[in-house]
Amino acid sequence: MSAEATPMEPSAQGVAAASPAGVDEAREALFRRYPQLRAVVDSPPEQQVDAYRTVLGELQNRLRDLHE
Repeated sequence: MSAEATPMEPSAQGVAAASPAGVDEAREALFRRYPQLRAVVDSPPEQQVDAYRTVLGELQNRLRDLHE
């Protein structure tokens, strides 16, 4: 390491990867912020694409409403 280099702070992703509890915590925070995403994750794999499209459509509609 050179004299100019500084140690990097751990990213949230790095911390989550290093800690299974961190992954669960990050996932639950995401679900609290976007509860519709839980439907995608809880869907069977063959239905996840449709569930994801539904969630994206809902979020696009919300964004459109905010900009009007």
